[in-house]
Amino acid sequence: MTDVDLRLGDCLELLADVETGSVDLIVADPPYNVGMPYGTFSDRLDPYDYLVGQLQVAHQAARLLRPGGSF
Repeated sequence: MTDVDLRLGDCLELLADVETGSVDLIVADPPYNVGMPYGTFSDRLDPYDYLVGQLQVAHQAARLLRPGGSF
């Protein structure tokens, strides 16, 4: 059995604490910016701000993935 480290939370906060090149798989369920309310959070952002946020996630994912890893 392979070790599994499952984390739940704000991905940018969580990914910042993970060692570079140490991850085989990242599964992210981003907000899709369609205006769904999630309690205190709504995923209706300015399109530019939404894309900047998604690029930050992709940048962290690229930093963390081992060669051959998947995002």
